[in-house]
Amino acid sequence: AAAPPLPFPADLVALAIQAATDLLHVDSASRGGLQLYRAAQEALATAVGALPEQPARSEVFEVLGEMDGSFVARTKRSWRPFVISILRLLGENPQRISELARAHRLALA
Repeated sequence: AAAPPLPFPADLVALAIQAATDLLHVDSASRGGLQLYRAAQEALATAVGALPEQPARSEVFEVLGEMDGSFVARTKRSWRPFVISILRLLGENPQRISELARAHRLALA
């Protein structure tokens, strides 16, 4: 099977990847963490919303919905693995994803 096409356009995808990375760094368990999470999650949704209609865009919105459903502020593991999935869908470099997952002690499925 052919690899799925990379998300486009590259400049907007780069902004979405940055927004996802910023979200990953949020400490939702800290004081004010819920607001930080919501703001970063909204920034990611906005960045993804700016992408033209394409499979990756719909898939990321689906994952964002699942992430919201499982979100528990005190438990970063309740939502961070979803951000790793989003980075994959956005076509982020697999090595960079591994580094981020390691830094946040997340298992890569």
